[in-house]
Amino acid sequence: DLDSIYYIKYVQRKTELGYITIHGSDSDSLSSPFELFLTEQIKKVARNGNEGMLNFVSEMLSQAPKALFLLLPIFALILKLFYIRRKILYINHLIFAIHIHTIFFIYLILPLYFSNGWVILITLIALLIYVYKAFRKVYKQSRIKTFFKMNLIMSIYGIILIFAITLLLFVTLI
Repeated sequence: DLDSIYYIKYVQRKTELGYITIHGSDSDSLSSPFELFLTEQIKKVARNGNEGMLNFVSEMLSQAPKALFLLLPIFALILKLFYIRRKILYINHLIFAIHIHTIFFIYLILPLYFSNGWVILITLIALLIYVYKAFRKVYKQSRIKTFFKMNLIMSIYGIILIFAITLLLFVTLI
């Protein structure tokens, strides 16, 4: 017995990456053209099975560098706002943002080759220590102030990254 006038569809396909499960409404119950379009795009990916999923992941990974290139100035702007009293030029914050992103990608190489949980954990800890020391060296503040500012900056940037990844998912579907 359903309390709603909407009919729920359920689709599950096996791929190399695991199972894809799609829960969606019937196209008559969708409230906007965007939802209808998005549902159709997801169905196209699911219909192609493994190949559709691999094409989707490949396309998303090919768009990721462009997204990160656009996020660099945003990270530099966050740095500028947090260190506004220091009278450091925006270009210097941008150079530091490029440095931090480069180090992140260098540290990311190791877990790609050794996908062991311990390697990932050690790499993450080493990356956080490096970033902390870089913040301390560049902005010359106390340990506690650097720790709190770095964590706050990384939290704000993490939220922006989540938003960017979500947007990248939608763009890739289109």
